[in-house]
This record gives sequence, structure tokens and C-alpha cells, in this order.
Amino acid sequence: MDIENTPEIDIDAILRAMQPPSLPRELFEKVPQLKTFVAGLDKLDALSVLGGLQTLPEFQANTVRLDWAMRLVAAEAQGTRKLKRADWHTFLNNLLGKAGVTRLEDPIEDLFVAPILTSEGEFVLIQSCWENPAFHTEQLIEAFARLPVGGPKTDVLASVFALLTLCNALVERAGLDRRMTGAGDEASVMKLPSQRRLNMLPSVVRFTWGEVEKLVGDVQLLAPFVLPPEEAQKISDQEIGNSLIDFKPLFASSEGITVIAPGATSTAIRGILIDVAVKHGMGRRLQKHLNDLNAKTVRVAGLDDLTEAPDMAVGELLIRQSVKEISAGRYVHVVLAVDGFDRWGDQGFSGITAYDQSFADAVFEGLRFAKAGAEKRPGFKEGLTVLLLGGWGQGRSLEFEVPEDLRTWQIEHISPSDASLFAGLDDTKLPDLWRIWRLARVVRGMGFNLHNPSGFLNLFQWWRESDLAFVPEGHLDMVPPCMINFGSDRLLKAREKAAHAIDRRIVKHPDGSPRKVMRVDPRSVFSRLENIHASIDDIERGELLGTIQTNGAPVWVSRTVVGSRSPDEYENWRTILRWLEFLIVPFEAKFGVGAGQPVLIEVDVEWPDSEMLAGGLEHDALSSTIEIAVNDETRTAKLRILRDWHRALNSKENHAERFLAEQLLVCVARLRGIEAKPVEIRELIDSSVGSNDFRWRHAFFVHRPIETMGASGLLGDRFRPIPTSATALIKCCSAFSVDGVEPGQKIVGAEECFAFLQAMHSSLLDTLCAAIRCYNRESLVLAALDRYQSALSEERSWAMTARALQAIHGVEEDRTASFERRGEINAVIRGSSILVEIAASHASAEGGFAVGDFDMDDFLAAALQVFSIGDLIPALRGGQLKPELAVSPTGHLLYDHDFHETALSSTVRVLHSRDRVENSNAYAKFFSKEETETPSPEEQKPFREALQAEYGVPASMFFDLSYYLVDLALEQKGATFTILRSQLISWLDTREIEGKPDFASLIDRLTLPSRPDWKVLPEGTSERDFDLSRFDRRYSLIGRPIVALNADNDPLLAIAPAIVERAARHNIGGALAGGLQGEFWISKEMRSYVGGAGERAGLEFNERVAKAIRKLGLKADHSVKPSSCMNLQATDTLKRLGDIDVLAFTPDGLHAWVIEVKDIKLCRTLSETAKRLSEYRGLRLANGKPDNLLRHLNRVDFVRAHAADLAQRNKLPQTPSVHGLVVVDVPQPMTFVTASDALDARFVTVDSLSEFDWSGAGK
Repeated sequence: MDIENTPEIDIDAILRAMQPPSLPRELFEKVPQLKTFVAGLDKLDALSVLGGLQTLPEFQANTVRLDWAMRLVAAEAQGTRKLKRADWHTFLNNLLGKAGVTRLEDPIEDLFVAPILTSEGEFVLIQSCWENPAFHTEQLIEAFARLPVGGPKTDVLASVFALLTLCNALVERAGLDRRMTGAGDEASVMKLPSQRRLNMLPSVVRFTWGEVEKLVGDVQLLAPFVLPPEEAQKISDQEIGNSLIDFKPLFASSEGITVIAPGATSTAIRGILIDVAVKHGMGRRLQKHLNDLNAKTVRVAGLDDLTEAPDMAVGELLIRQSVKEISAGRYVHVVLAVDGFDRWGDQGFSGITAYDQSFADAVFEGLRFAKAGAEKRPGFKEGLTVLLLGGWGQGRSLEFEVPEDLRTWQIEHISPSDASLFAGLDDTKLPDLWRIWRLARVVRGMGFNLHNPSGFLNLFQWWRESDLAFVPEGHLDMVPPCMINFGSDRLLKAREKAAHAIDRRIVKHPDGSPRKVMRVDPRSVFSRLENIHASIDDIERGELLGTIQTNGAPVWVSRTVVGSRSPDEYENWRTILRWLEFLIVPFEAKFGVGAGQPVLIEVDVEWPDSEMLAGGLEHDALSSTIEIAVNDETRTAKLRILRDWHRALNSKENHAERFLAEQLLVCVARLRGIEAKPVEIRELIDSSVGSNDFRWRHAFFVHRPIETMGASGLLGDRFRPIPTSATALIKCCSAFSVDGVEPGQKIVGAEECFAFLQAMHSSLLDTLCAAIRCYNRESLVLAALDRYQSALSEERSWAMTARALQAIHGVEEDRTASFERRGEINAVIRGSSILVEIAASHASAEGGFAVGDFDMDDFLAAALQVFSIGDLIPALRGGQLKPELAVSPTGHLLYDHDFHETALSSTVRVLHSRDRVENSNAYAKFFSKEETETPSPEEQKPFREALQAEYGVPASMFFDLSYYLVDLALEQKGATFTILRSQLISWLDTREIEGKPDFASLIDRLTLPSRPDWKVLPEGTSERDFDLSRFDRRYSLIGRPIVALNADNDPLLAIAPAIVERAARHNIGGALAGGLQGEFWISKEMRSYVGGAGERAGLEFNERVAKAIRKLGLKADHSVKPSSCMNLQATDTLKRLGDIDVLAFTPDGLHAWVIEVKDIKLCRTLSETAKRLSEYRGLRLANGKPDNLLRHLNRVDFVRAHAADLAQRNKLPQTPSVHGLVVVDVPQPMTFVTASDALDARFVTVDSLSEFDWSGAGK
């Protein structure tokens, strides 16, 4: 090979040849054959077919190719040739492929069809490949409509709505939904429709003049959008976005109008609006109105309210700025900008709005002002600037260098169009966004280049799909430096989900006006989203106006609220809408739709005094509790709910809501002119509902402290689960806290994994303690107690409404939703407890940061991480957790979750299902004055004496304390509060309480003492007392629910009444059942009592199991001595076997069952699960003694060996087959994880005995 004479490769020429085209004529230069091919085509025929292809959703991914083909044909076709299917294949796949057009195609990023909401109603259009065309078109139409009356404004809007009407007809002809996504594969061969279908496509986009006139009235209204044939050739030299066809997507012929560019209708509409405004000197005003609308969008998204902020001109841009403290010490500086029209005349939609140095300077000036002001305020922590960059469809360039003095302040950007979708997506509150952006910065700082070409929404969806880490956890070989290219189409899934959830639409009001509405609850905890919508503008004004859509016409419900709106106002309004949504379909099916016009029900509510609610109301008295007045002329009914109606809510028979539903349907019937008798409506409701439990509103009697505080309005904000964003951020880099750890590292071996987990747990705990040290102790402890009580309130609410939720949503749906909520509640309770315990001794006693919700979310996530890592260690040491760990690319610990899912999660799911059944069965008692449970049986003298010795007061007083503390909370006007110990005891002593109990002893016993430092162990304690991964510790919040904030002789105490009550129930219940043993108690009397209680509970459970088995037809005895049942001498060996808890025989006497009965607690953590499994392996312990399961197996073997003696003693017909079984009260991990291969080691729960095969077939 002659290397010296090898011709030099022209790399630049190769790259130029590969470069995609920018102008249509460039295609002819690349592929000369293409010009000849196009020139011979029949223009109208080819454009009609191409237009039709653009209406087929299966080719959405090929929109760019069809668009370029349409431009070529519009500019150059001048022949008579009509293409066949093979010709179209040559044109679209071969010729355009050679020209490089297919390389311009991207994956699908947006909906194929989307609605536009306007003052003239709802329209739909095909979006094509433009960026957010429906959003920008809707905004521009409304902004233009706000311009002053005069000039061509009216005519232009008329033309716009005429074109939109044509779009509606086109979408309807094409059989497309109002909101849908297409399909297809970009840059691949298009599999064209059959010839028959191709022949039919022109009929979709062609409208005769008669059809056009019928649709829009004056056909001249569409003239501005008709392509002039004499100018069509210019398209070859015009850029995409500034081409004649981008503004004139219609083709007129003698027969009618053809929509040759369905995807250009949005640019045509925007183009004429901008063009007219700019030409008449209204460009800046139009721009301002756009910013007004963007400000409204941003407010609805929950980011900030800039609707009243002034605009400032920065070059061609208009910007608004604000700064606010979103959580204690955390400030957000928001800049809302909108593109101008300076380049419009020359560039159209092909231009790029440059956010140049003048914009950067304005942002930096505002940022410096915000930063200086925030940093001067006490407790400043950090700041964020959010650039909300709005426009109308042009491209945008944003690049600037942040000055060094501002680099501690995070700067991010997002578009209002993306923000408009946040209401339909989880994890999109401003604190979530802040954390997601911060996580992205951390990941990039590690050396991962996150290549994101499609803005925040694309990044957000990738975060959701990448294990909330931006780098998939399982890809251990993906170590920095590394490029993460996740494409441009991730955002499609977010857009689809949000659009469906929010479901914006136009609904006509009885006054004739169209109202923009959105779904009331776009993020339901249940799988079904209710078809209940609220008027966006009215809700923003504080007015409750909602609607349901029906086959006939919408039914509106309004509730005018004067002053601040209470949760009850909202819930009653929503309940009315829910009943209507549930009943309107069967109502219309039975009675018809009547007049088919929108109707309005105006609801007025008389609120009762709280004393009235307790009295209840007889069913016969309901008929006089609601008044109706109907105005046929305005199609409006006034429905007034009188005070007495509320009394009827306090009944397990849901007469109140059903009567309300009846009266609502009476209103609908009268307004629509439908003949429907009340008795017929009642029958319809009864048949549709099918259950008295079907209800949304409840008026339970207040029994518990948490209910009293809730009813009194002390609990404040609703329950807040720990945000996913907080958990994701806290996981990132957590494994790197161990010295020397690298991304992708694997840790193998039991000892190596143990050392790693120990080191990681210690490091994370130190980090958490260091963070807590910076915060004010009182602020942090009270905030954590507030979160804890909020979780208790949510827990109680779900328990009390189980029956109703199951009636409404079904048992399985309720079980799934409630289980997920249960996990969120437990997480907050667990995390809050940890934070209280640490902060009480480690947070700053003087000064320190105030705690905001942002901080609490982060702290809770960190606390749970400390707990979860600590919880892994016993599982590893017990051999249940596989000794293989790994570190994800971003520093999150990875381990095998099989044991967790199999042993713990399965157990918890079964128990939760049982709890929901119990909650449902207990429903009726919530409506009575007294709850049926009696947690403090005073008749038990030994128990009373033990409790007196432990707490210094009678059992009843232990429970009553939490109720007294509620009274104090009402006085303090806070669900949590602080008070000196001496003041608390003095306040309690002044109350008229029989027996004058010694409250000092009780308060001291219930107080969690403050220590000089978290790691300082008081005398007489050990590390076990403060091991955060262990439950039921004596120095924990459940054991000592009153928190001392200092170690003074008269300490300041933090009080949360509901937590005090929870501790009382937990501790007394544990004492009665013997479940809380040993070191949890301080008195020898209580230790002695619980020891005996555990034994008594075990014997009682033996009897209960025997009784349950007898009900199944077997013969069963409990607590049977082996010597007695087999007539053997009671030797020491036989005595060591222990009693048979339950001995059972099948009715035929052929099978004997030796049953071990274990009344053991539920395993709540991995460590408890591992410990329980270690006790039931069927092996000998280290000391040589048999474990719990082996003792049972030995007993079964002994009985089997003496089966003949068993038969003779019990007069059985023959020697029986002997089997073993273990029965437990609550689900145990041994039920799901095989403890032993022995068939005699099967575990079943007592409530599943009826399902067990007693024939021994499994043997």
C-alpha cells in the first residue's frame, strides 16, 4: 500500500454532505432527481394526500418528513402526475432519505392533538412539530383579545375563530380525539397506507365551498390563510417557521378549500395576531398581556404570584421580578420574562430570541437586591433564582456567566408552558423543583454530563425514570466522567399524564359564557380521577364554582363564601359535586336529558353550633332541612341547607347525604323540565348506591385527643408525606460517607458488609446530628411533634372512613390506596420520633436556625435513611440479608431487597388487609357517644397496682392526662406547646380531679430527659436505649412522650397531647398483653406483672385456638401434658419437652395434630424480622439448647414415636398419622419465608385455620 500517495480525506466536505438542509431548495441541490420528481406532480392532489397523511397519528414521528414534502410540492409541483403507493414510497422514504430530511426527525415529544380554550369555546388542532403550539396559540389569542377595541381586531379574531372551526371539523373528520398522542418511528421507513386508504385521504382535508360556508358563515374569513398560487414558488427559499406556507396553510380551488398544512394552523393563527399587533403599534402591549397570562399560569402552578408585579423593559424583553421566603430562611427570586417582537418581521418563527447580556445584567441586579435583603434577615440559609422564560413560539438562546459574588445563589430556568402542567404531576412543588435542580448539580459535579435537549420537563421525567438519581442505579459500570444522553422525548410521558390529569376544557355556563375549567383533584390517591371540574377564574377569586359534564348538558354547582374559606366549605361543595357525578349518568339513562341546557345549582349553607351536631336527627325530620327555589328563566336553582341537616350526618345510616343527593336531582329535573317524582329519584339513588355506607362526609363523635384538636382547628395544615425529592436528594452520595468508597464499588462477604454498614450508619448519624446542631432546639422539636401529630390525625381519618371508602372505591382499591398511605404515615411517625429524640439533646439550646417545612422534609428523609441503614445490620448478621452490597454510580447503597419483600412487606400487607376489615367493622361505634374499647380495665387489681407503682397514678389517670393536655393546648392555642415542668404540674393540680393524683411522679416518668449531647449516655443506660433502629426502647418517644428541652431542675417541656395518648395506649396495652417486657419498665412490680401477663396471654391464646379448631369439627384440647395424653410416666425428659399447646384429632381419629401456638408480636422492621426468623430455624442455639421451632419439632417427633400410646389413651380407632403445625395470631415472616423444610414446621394464622387442610394431604 502506497501510504505517501493516498489521497487526503476532506473531512469538512464529508460533514457538509451530512449536514441536514435548512431550505427546501437545498434538497434539490443534494438530490437533483428530486426536483424533476416533484415538478411533474399534480399540486392539489399531492398536497391533499400529504395533508391527509399529516392527520394520521401513526405518522406523528414522521411529521418533519411530511412537512418538508409538503413544502417542496407547494413550491415546485406544476404537472399532472398523481402518485401511487409505490411512488409515495420512493418520494418519502428514498428521495427524502437521500436528501437528509429523515435525519431531522425526532422522537415524539408532544401530543398529536391538543385543545385550545378560548372565549368562543374549545377548539382542537393538530400540533405538528412546533414547540408547545396549543399553549402558545391559546395564550396569544387571549392576549390579543385584551387589546383595545378598534382597527382590524374584530375582523382578525373572526378569521382566527373561522380557521379554528375548520380545524375542529378536520379533527372530527379524521376521527381523532381532543387530546391524543400518535405513534411511529423517526428516521425509519414509513409503512404507507394501502392504495385504497391513500385514495380516501384527500376527502379528509378537502372542504367544498358549501361545507366551508356552513362551518364559518362568511368564507372570506379564511382568505388571510389561503396560499396565493403565484407566490408559492417563494417557499423554496424560505426558512422553516418564516415561510409563506407557515402562515397560509389553506389552498383554494374552484371546488373549495383544502387544508394542505394541518400542522401549520397554529403558526398561521399566531402569525396573523402578531403581525397585526406589530403593524398597528400594539406589539409591546400584546407582549405585556402575554406576560400577564404567563403570570397567571405561574400562579396556578404554585410557583409565585407575579400578577400584580410591574413589567420592566430589558431590550426587546419584558420582565417581572419578585422575591419571597418559601420556608424559614429559604428565599426564591423569580424572574418572569416574555419574548418581544423586534425580529418578527424578518424572522417569524424561525428566529431566535437572544437573552443577552442586558437580560443577564437585569437578572443579576435583581438577584443582588434579593440576596442582600435575604442575607440581612436572621436565619438566612440559601437562595434560588428561577427564570421563567415565556414566549410565543420562537426559539431561544440563553447563555451567560454568573458573577463570582452570586455563585452561592442557585440559578435555574423553566418555561411557563412546562409550569402549566405541574398541577397534574407529583413532585413539582417549588421545594421539589429546588431539590431536583440541586441533585442535578451534584450529579453533574460528580462528572456526569446530563445531556438534556428538551428543557426541565424532560429532565424531570428522566429523574423519575432513572431511580430518582439521573443515573440508573443498576448500571455500576457507569462511572464518571460519563455522558448520560436520555434523549428529547422523555417529557412526552409527563405531558400525557399531566394533560389527562388536569383535563382543561371549556364548559358553557347557564349565563351563556364559556368557562375554562380544570379537574378539581388531578392527583388523587385512588386510581380513578373524578370527572369533577372547577372554574379556574372563579376559584382564583375565592369562589367555589364547579361542574360535571353529562350526556345532556353540564350541571354547575356554586358555593359563595364570604371571608376566608374553611375546609368544611370546600368539602361540602365537593361532596355535592361527587354525588352529582355519581348519579347523573343513571339519572339521564332513566329520565332522559330534558332541555339539554346548562343548569346551575347555587348552594347556601346554614352552619350549626357544635352543640347541635351531637344531638342527631330523626330520619322523618330530614324533609324540612333543605329548601329549593327554581328560576326557569335563568336555569338556576337555589338550594339552601338548613342547620338541622348537619345533625343527620351523625348517623351510621347515611340518610343526610342521600336526601341531599335526592334534592340535587330534583333541582336538575325541574331545571331541565323532566318529570321525575321524588320517590322515583329515591329508588334510583338506592339502586345506584347499594349501601348505606356510601358517603363522603362524616360527623363522628369526638373521642380522642387528636380528634378534639382537629375539630378545634389546632392541627393546622394537612398531612404532608415525606417528599420523594427529599428522599432522592438525601440518598445521593450517602454511601460516599464511608472513607475510600468509589462509584460502582461492590462489597462482598458478611464481615466486609457488616463493617461497611456500621461505618455508613455511624457517618450518616453524625451528619444528621451535625445538621441538627445548627437548628433551634425548641423550634425543631415542636416542628417534629407537629408532623407526628399530623400523621396521627391522618391515620385516624383513614381508620374511621374505611367502610365508606370501600363502598365508594371497592375493597381492593381501598386496600391499595390505604396501604400506600399507611406507609407514608409510618414514615413520618418514625422520622419525627427520631428527630425529637436527637434534637432534644443535640439541637442548639440558644439561637440556631428556625425550622421550616423545607427543613423538616429534608430532616425526615435523613432520619429515615439513618433508620433504614441501621435496620439492615441485624438482618445481615442474622444471615437473612445476602452479604453483597454495591454503591450506585451516584453513591446510593444497593442491596438485595428479596428478604424485605418476602418476609416483611408480605407480612405487613396481610396485616394491613386485616386492619382494614377491623376498621370497617368498627365503623358504627364512631357515631356513638362512647367507644366500645376499654383500654384500662380497672377491675384488674394486680394491673392497677403495677401501674400505680410504675407511673404513680391510677390507670384511668394515665389515659386522662392526654385529655387534660388537650384542654391546655386549647388554652395555649397550639397543638404542640412548651411549658415549664412546675407550671404544668401546677396547672394540673388546680383542676378538680377526684383523688388528687400525684401528677409530678407521672410527668417525671413520662419525660424524655435532655442530655448534654446525643452521644452522652446517662448513668444506668446503654447504647441499646438510644439505638434508633430499635422500637419499644425505654428512652424513646413512645416510652416517654413528654420531651424535656433542657436539663434544668425545672426543665422546659415540649407537649403534644395526641402523642401522650398514643404512648398511654401503647404502653398499657403492652403491659396487659405482656408484650413490653423487662427493661422497658422501671418498677419491679410492673416487670413482675408483665412477665405473668405474657404467660397468661399465651394460655388464653391456646384456649382460643383450641376453640377455633373445635368449631371446624375437630376434637381439640389446649395446654396438654405429653405424659397425660399418652399415659406415660412424667420423666424429666418428658417434662423438658414441655406442654402441647393444642392437641387436635380429626373426626375420624385418623390424624392427630400437635400444634405449637405462639402469641407473638408483629415484626415491624427488618431487624425484628431477622431476629424472629433466627428464633425459628429448627436448629440448636449456641448454648446447645433447641430454638423455639426445634422444641416444637422434637415434641412432634416424640408424639409420632408414641402414636400407639396416643391412640390407646384417647380411644382412637387406630394408630393415627401425627402431624405438626404452628399457629400464630398475627402474620409472621415464617409464614412467607421457609423456616424449616420439615412439614411439621408449617405456620398459619388463627384466622386462616378454616382454610387449612386437616386431612394431612400435604404430608
